[in-house]
Amino acid sequence: MIYLIILLILFIIIAFIIGKNNDTKNSKQKTSNNKIDYENVQISETKDSTKITFKNKAGYINGKHYTEYVDDIKELKRQNKLQEAENILLKIIEALKAEAKAEGPHWFLAPWYFEQLAIIYRKQKSIEKERYILEQYLNLNKIDGKGETPLEVRYRKVKEMIKKQSE
Repeated sequence: MIYLIILLILFIIIAFIIGKNNDTKNSKQKTSNNKIDYENVQISETKDSTKITFKNKAGYINGKHYTEYVDDIKELKRQNKLQEAENILLKIIEALKAEAKAEGPHWFLAPWYFEQLAIIYRKQKSIEKERYILEQYLNLNKIDGKGETPLEVRYRKVKEMIKKQSE
């Protein structure tokens, strides 16, 4: 009976030691897999918080996610700085495409940026550019251009305008 108790205690001690070793190995593996590319990281500190962004990640432009440019674009349009807004939107559209490619084939591109660029092209009387950017959006999202979403309606109207101009 005493041998059974000693054997049970030894078994528990050995199991405890093996468990500790596995925990140590797992924690070493976890920390070794979390390598930080410091050249790709941008850390912004304010009084209240610290913000970490990745400079070259899909969907980012100069360390900012494309969604952080919305107010800038609105302000540039208000100030009638259409060329500057167009340049930012073209970069954003490339970031959107990169993000969609990184996320997979079912990723839906945000229409707002394409719509804003189409509006700018209309103001600049660049109907062909407007048609092209709308086609690009519809093709990237696999939309047939015959439905009733705002960009599909806009695309249909642009095609009609181009057709009237060519007659």
